[in-house]
Amino acid sequence: MFKRAIIFTSFNGFEKVSRTEKRRLAKIINSRVSITDEYLRAKDTNASLDGQYRAFLFNDESPAMTEFLAKLKAFAESTAGINIDAWEIEESEYNSLPLKQKDFLAAANGKEIFKI
Repeated sequence: MFKRAIIFTSFNGFEKVSRTEKRRLAKIINSRVSITDEYLRAKDTNASLDGQYRAFLFNDESPAMTEFLAKLKAFAESTAGINIDAWEIEESEYNSLPLKQKDFLAAANGKEIFKI
């Protein structure tokens, strides 16, 4: 069975986010981007990271989703100025959503994992 982990990254505007922190966040996100998911690739820019939803596909029998979300959560907790929210949704439910704003709707319908 498959699940989607939906993440939303944003900058809170109260703290300046350094280029190094943006690079670290992009590196964590890109660790899950495959050749078929190039559109999910993050750059270390405000446009690529601030206010962006991304949905990653995982096999729920593998610990990969838990490990990926743990890295994101630890990063968000240790970094001022960056907020990361995460939800999970069954792949079948994700596929039934309308294409327009699919990741936003998946987050709205998904089970919240964390908000930092």
